[in-house]
Amino acid sequence: MNTQDPEKITQITDTASIEESPTIPASITTVDIEHSDKKATPSHEDIIKKGKTMLIVIGVVLLLFFLLILLAFKNKAKPSNAVTTITYWGLWEDKDVMQPLIDEFEQSHPNIKVNYIKQDFGFTSENYAYVGNYYASVLERLTKTGGIDIMRVHVSWIPNIINFISPADNNIFPASEVEKNYYEPVVKASVFNNYVYNIPLYMDSLVMFYNPGLFKKANIENPPTNWEQVITDAPKLTIKENGRIVQAGVAIGTGTNIFHSPQTLLMMFTQANVPVIDYSNKKFVFATEEGLAGLKYYTDFATKSKVWSYTLPSDLKMFVECRLAMLFAPSWRAVNFKASNPQLDFKIAPPPVLPGARNDVNQYIASYYTEIVPQNAPHKKEAWIFLHWLSQPEQLEKFYQLQVQAHKIALPSPRKDVKQDVTTSPASPIVHEMAPKTTTWMLYDQGVWEKQVREFLTTLENQENEPTLEQLRQLEQSLNQTIFKTQ
Repeated sequence: MNTQDPEKITQITDTASIEESPTIPASITTVDIEHSDKKATPSHEDIIKKGKTMLIVIGVVLLLFFLLILLAFKNKAKPSNAVTTITYWGLWEDKDVMQPLIDEFEQSHPNIKVNYIKQDFGFTSENYAYVGNYYASVLERLTKTGGIDIMRVHVSWIPNIINFISPADNNIFPASEVEKNYYEPVVKASVFNNYVYNIPLYMDSLVMFYNPGLFKKANIENPPTNWEQVITDAPKLTIKENGRIVQAGVAIGTGTNIFHSPQTLLMMFTQANVPVIDYSNKKFVFATEEGLAGLKYYTDFATKSKVWSYTLPSDLKMFVECRLAMLFAPSWRAVNFKASNPQLDFKIAPPPVLPGARNDVNQYIASYYTEIVPQNAPHKKEAWIFLHWLSQPEQLEKFYQLQVQAHKIALPSPRKDVKQDVTTSPASPIVHEMAPKTTTWMLYDQGVWEKQVREFLTTLENQENEPTLEQLRQLEQSLNQTIFKTQ
């Protein structure tokens, strides 16, 4: 039975009468005709699959877009020929000494420029009294303001600032290079946990300066090698008029007018095997019977032997004026002596040691400045690249030649593989000879330590009685309170 709507049948019949159409198979109904012009409805799974594909395509396009933007920004911000300028705070050396080396470095490293700035350490008085301006500036930059890529600091400051130092990457400056080529005191003060934390361009120690002309007049052929000989020779080298010293045998025993009196006392402690600092507990520990014996040995030269007096001008001034036979100072003082009196005849020798000095006890102390890269330096990598280049033998030899041109004297090299001429670097063979028995006392703050020790020695100058253990304990306590209070 035909159930289709009569009107539909009429419509189909009327349409067929107007236009001839292909024969429709009897098996195809009106409903089939209507659906034959429409696409099949996609399944739910097909829709999800197409959606995921579209999201992946969009994600890839966006990722590529952002990568292209990032790459373009990076190339724009840091082009291949960009120049990095590192700031170098130096001491002592004028720009004329450093600039030829900097120029050579920049030629071989066109993407790195070096801005060398000589700093004022703070020696302002006639007797070179320590002011400490530079140390304060270093701490300010290291801990707060930053902006400096290389700084020169005293080796004794390293423990106090080590957390603010950026060690060298071993790919740039391997610790093994320092351990192999540098003298032992430098290695111990520069390498920690297999990383290079600082590197000096020279090394130095407390040495004995003496005037050979005054020795000859006193019929003394050679400088003393132990303290008993000093006790014998110093009176022969001392000249008095009306009870006042006009020519002194040796500058030792006081604090007021001996610039390096703290280091000299420290050296005596070292030779007596007195443990000055307990590093593990961060405190001074020299207030012992052995320490007191070393202090008395020091003061006896002024109070008993009377070969030096606190009433005299400074030891540096007396030596330059040829009125002092012996003094103890770092070898770099030779530069000052030559500048003050070009005609001054002096020689350098190791400081005296105690009679029967033990081979297993260090006898000398190191004192030098070294280069560091701050943790907050803007260009740490480039700074270490420059320092590594500057520390190579070829560059150091040129550095010492430039020192000779500027100062007439070159300082001792920290490297064992650098040869120096004794005529232009008279301290080098002495300092290098002393190196195996030289130690570096990490005093945390050289300026504060020196100032307090010098003031302590000054209080003993007018004291009729010998110094006591209680007085030494008071010095120890004062140093612990001021130096270690913030550690």
